[in-house]
Amino acid sequence: MKRKPLNTNIKQIYIHAGLHRTATTSVQRTLFHGIDYLTTIGEGYWYPLSWCLGVGRNQGVVVISMFSKKSDRYQFHSVANRSKEEIRAFNKDKLAGFIKEAKATKATTLVLSGEDIASPFFEHDELNMFKKFLEQSFPNASITIILSLRENVKLLVSEMQHRAKMGVPVDPERIVSVAERVYFSRLKSVRKVFKQDQIVLFKFEDACKDPFGPVGYLLRKMGIPEDALPNFDYTHANESISDKSVEIVEYISEVYPLNVDEQVSKGRYSTDTFVFNSLSGGKYMFKQPLLGRVEANAQIDKRWLYEHFGVDYLKSGSISKTEDQKESFTYDELYYREMLFALRQASGLIQYISYQFFQEKLSTELDERSKTIFEQLLSAMELRFPEVVQHDDIEDLLKQNDETIRTSVFNQSHMFNRMGLSTSIHPADFYSELAFMCEKNNQFEAALHFMKTARLHRLDDLNAIEKCEEYIQILNPKT
Repeated sequence: MKRKPLNTNIKQIYIHAGLHRTATTSVQRTLFHGIDYLTTIGEGYWYPLSWCLGVGRNQGVVVISMFSKKSDRYQFHSVANRSKEEIRAFNKDKLAGFIKEAKATKATTLVLSGEDIASPFFEHDELNMFKKFLEQSFPNASITIILSLRENVKLLVSEMQHRAKMGVPVDPERIVSVAERVYFSRLKSVRKVFKQDQIVLFKFEDACKDPFGPVGYLLRKMGIPEDALPNFDYTHANESISDKSVEIVEYISEVYPLNVDEQVSKGRYSTDTFVFNSLSGGKYMFKQPLLGRVEANAQIDKRWLYEHFGVDYLKSGSISKTEDQKESFTYDELYYREMLFALRQASGLIQYISYQFFQEKLSTELDERSKTIFEQLLSAMELRFPEVVQHDDIEDLLKQNDETIRTSVFNQSHMFNRMGLSTSIHPADFYSELAFMCEKNNQFEAALHFMKTARLHRLDDLNAIEKCEEYIQILNPKT
């Protein structure tokens, strides 16, 4: 059945579809913070607020949820264990909010941003259904889909680093296999659904050279005039973590995985290893011979990208010699200080596994300085966390962690109810706002506390995850 138009004044629609690992979070935060200012530029830009809230500012979450036939398997919903009824209610709420905004806006340009819109998960018939929804809702609008690309191997390295950071095991053989179709798997649906003149691709490497960075470069692609660019509050979200951060998080994921059968493991929660994100170190990189195999397979995909879109990464070297990762690390006094700071914020379970990690490191081949550092870390943990390191039964720690999480959620929810706030306000949004208020007053410890509480109410809120990282970095700046 054909949908009745929502707004006939919209003349242009820009869909920023990522890709992942190309400053998409920075784009979404900047657009979100500039929602009001966007309406004053030219004939007005509309960035739907209703599709930003509760999804970490990533509007692609709403698009996938509404138009995918398998939205119950989408990570946003599966990690939170949402039922099909809950997903339908979520979609109904988001559609109602979108319709209300669409009918009220006087802007002539609609902007949407969501990196999963161009992903293997979102199949071409689903993408086409989304496109038809926009065409019927805004019949006088032209549609342009914009994608930022990145050299294949560096994109893969960044993606795998992110997976490690999120506690997802990284399979080397899968990396080699995926390298053949990095862009083929992401762009094949875009090619089927959109005409060539509707697709705008650009290199992330070029965008980074813009005076306003990759976000400013994208805004130009959306027709934002030069004199408006300085007026945006550009938000930089640096999501990279060091090789030393990856090392301990990967160890924890191997010993006690975060997820088993798409369910969060007992005693774990999705940000419990984020305390290690601020560890100093080198750039995370694939080691040889894995790097060589990935680079060889990437040539297949680079050739496909050039033949179908004219984007040439064939001649660009993937990894310079200075970026190639060393086979071993040196651990120093800075590592010792940063690690102890991280452990003070960690759960008992993470402390326990970290203690095992230090013990295992001492059984490997280390230089004398590094050996001393790990001996000192073990001694410090025995002194500061004796109740953790002396545990013989991990089940006891798991029970303690579960009880801590449940108690925190109950107490905060009880306070929420006593304040007489409307039940339509999600507790996660409430505590996020408290965190932002504390942030404005430079009360970062309190901001971190409230944002962590928001995470307990909504485990998959990417914005809360990133804000927790940001507060930790402010409280523990790298030296």
